[in-house]
Amino acid sequence: RRAEVVKDYLINRGIEASRMEYEWFGKNMPVHDCGTVPCTEAMHQLNRRTELKLGGSKD
Repeated sequence: RRAEVVKDYLINRGIEASRMEYEWFGKNMPVHDCGTVPCTEAMHQLNRRTELKLGGSKD
């Protein structure tokens, strides 16, 4: 859901949807994997993120 919100934000700011790709990973690719110990709220915050990768070429 967070990735879709960011995508919509960028579209509303004038970025063409055709220039973007997005995907989400949920619990599949955490920044901080708590393993067998209980995660603290700070650890969970690291996993609540959106990452942008910009690419393209100059015309």
